[in-house]
Amino acid sequence: MHKSLAVLAIITVGCGSAAVVAADGGTTAPLVRSVLACRGLADSAARLACFDNAVSDLDGAIGRDEVVVVDKATMREARRGIFGFSLPRIRLFQGGDAAEQIESIDATITGVGSNGEGGLLLTLDTGARWQQVDTEYINRPKPGQKVTIRKATISGYMAKVENGRGFRVRRLAQ
Repeated sequence: MHKSLAVLAIITVGCGSAAVVAADGGTTAPLVRSVLACRGLADSAARLACFDNAVSDLDGAIGRDEVVVVDKATMREARRGIFGFSLPRIRLFQGGDAAEQIESIDATITGVGSNGEGGLLLTLDTGARWQQVDTEYINRPKPGQKVTIRKATISGYMAKVENGRGFRVRRLAQ
């Protein structure tokens, strides 16, 4: 493998299955394909030698941070952390079944400010900042209150502080 070719393989394990995603958009990262190819060898000694070589190459790539192995719980947390950002279609963040897609987040408000246009600016315990983008009047929330932010029906995102009225928001870059 060339040093200039950085490969990111994500292996998610759960329910007895594994999914592998290559950073270049391919289905399976080359180093992982080489490990999986060893299963097809009928001769036990050849299969073991193949696995030893392929796993050694994979282990070296992991040690050089060319490959990262992540479980489903870590992927869910990563998806939660990028919730609200418009990202290019990257299989890393698009994979999984519908049940694994993040449709809303629950958080605690740690800061409340103004967006300069009469709307709110919310800082959450996750570090995310959300700006009100509509003119809906709501009671000013306080730090410590719970907020739910969900994908809106048509487009964008809606925030609802505890039992208050919903209002449109967008995620701000950190």
